[in-house]
Amino acid sequence: MLEKIEGIVIDVRKHNDKTDIVTLFTRSRGRMAMLSPSVRGGKTGRGARLLPMSVVGASVNYHPDRELQRLGAVEPLRVWSSLYFNPLKSALAVFLSEFLNHFLRASLAEPELWDFIVESTGSIDRMKGNASNLHIAFLISLLPYAGIEPRLGDYSDGDWFDMREGRFSSGRPLHNDVVEPGEARHILLLARLTMANSRRLRLTQAERRRALDMLLRYYAIHYQGLGSLRSLEVMREIFS
Repeated sequence: MLEKIEGIVIDVRKHNDKTDIVTLFTRSRGRMAMLSPSVRGGKTGRGARLLPMSVVGASVNYHPDRELQRLGAVEPLRVWSSLYFNPLKSALAVFLSEFLNHFLRASLAEPELWDFIVESTGSIDRMKGNASNLHIAFLISLLPYAGIEPRLGDYSDGDWFDMREGRFSSGRPLHNDVVEPGEARHILLLARLTMANSRRLRLTQAERRRALDMLLRYYAIHYQGLGSLRSLEVMREIFS
């Protein structure tokens, strides 16, 4: 059955010499992996439409019993003006697509999450000036959609942060997935970070790196497969 879908590109990888597997997070069906004519290295035409975090409309010959669908004609739904031409934003697009490819590993349709990802990518594209906190702001803003938003209202000075439970604790939890009191109080500041206000927060290189590592560790505790991202070291170097 031929079906029209809206999706955001989270992975493109080689299937054989002539075809790739393109993975989209779609608004109507969640994660979908599809066979497509090879687009690797393409800077124009179909290849340019399937860059990381591209938002596309596509025709799919959908068969519910197939693990891999067939991706038909593709057209851009959003045209990003700076995402692929600004080195920082381009690196961020690669990081976010890899992160989402792991995070959305078994995702079903979640229209509100899809809308959030698309609008956040638009915010990145439109951002002028300091973009060095955008990756941290995105990960923080994603927490409610991930169902692991920490409980912050019961903080008291000197508390530990229990990463497994997502809450503060007056005593040290009986495991090592914790943030010590000296750092735990900074979680309250980071929690206020949004895509809109991210450039106002001044972080040192060490603070930015630590915030990213702490967020990714928190996600990895709750979602398998997020502990080793290939693009992470690039992000640490570029955004620190």
